[in-house]
Amino acid sequence: MNYTYLSFIASSLHSFNRLNLPFIDGLKLLAVNLRKNKYGPAFESIAKDISSGKSIEVSFLKYSDLFPEFFVKTLAFGFSTDCLEKNLVFLKNHYSKNCMLKNKILSAILYTICILILALFVISILFYFVIPVFMNMFAEMRIELPMSTRLLFWITNFLSKFLFLSMLLFFIAIPLLIYCIKKNFTVRIFIHRFLLRLPVIGKLILKSNIISFCNLLHYQIETGMPLIESLENIYKSVSNEAIKQEIKIVISKIKAGSSFSHAIERASFFSLSEKAVIRISEKGECLTETLAALARENENFITESTILLAEIIEPIMIVFGGALVSLILSALFHPMFSLVDIIN
Repeated sequence: MNYTYLSFIASSLHSFNRLNLPFIDGLKLLAVNLRKNKYGPAFESIAKDISSGKSIEVSFLKYSDLFPEFFVKTLAFGFSTDCLEKNLVFLKNHYSKNCMLKNKILSAILYTICILILALFVISILFYFVIPVFMNMFAEMRIELPMSTRLLFWITNFLSKFLFLSMLLFFIAIPLLIYCIKKNFTVRIFIHRFLLRLPVIGKLILKSNIISFCNLLHYQIETGMPLIESLENIYKSVSNEAIKQEIKIVISKIKAGSSFSHAIERASFFSLSEKAVIRISEKGECLTETLAALARENENFITESTILLAEIIEPIMIVFGGALVSLILSALFHPMFSLVDIIN
């Protein structure tokens, strides 16, 4: 799902609507502006379908790979309730926020990966260029090596023999795993649950989903959409399968007659304090305000966490890399000191 394009499309349609440009003409303009990518032909076809009398929902859902169902239903709901401008503003803000949160999480992950790759590059230089020199030297001297040095040389031999094969298997496994995640529900939900359990990163993924959940539910209830229909739309828009299954259980409980606060009691994506706040606000009939406040609170958490992660990951990697290099150098120079003692 391309949040940047969806935000741009909603923003453009909102601008056209404020200029009193007919909706179909707005779609044709978007088709011209986006003609260089897959959205251009899609908008041409959608404009033709709507002109021929098809509904907005049917016309857009022909391209469900480009337009998520939540986007289409919110757009169609705006037309049917004469609040199109308000819905377009919401869609623009919603997808721009999602794009921002996604970029924050990705930047934190990519920064960590870059630091790790740099550390591995430095260590690889030691294993491939420095350690073999010492191996040859000690082999010619025929001296007894301590355990730490023998272990270091064994690791060096293993890497020189199997590193290429390991890398090849790694690059084959990644596309295969991505394919399995897309096609196999069991693999997908296992990976999504695993991601939520990761330290720091899992918390960020969970919080971003809570933000999306609270913002969507807050807006849909505020516009008069029934609770069950709102939750069904959210279910379709959430990307994490583990959270989707919990939302599905919440929907079934509400259909059975439970209140919203009671239905989320066993949902793991909300914390105990968040559940308590929702329970109190539902009794006080101020649920929408509480959902908006929870979204803002979690947005602040993600902003602070990504900044903190960027600040602490570098010194941690420096300390780890320094300790590893120190152990390698200690294993290399220990036999040298023993040799000096023998010579003396």
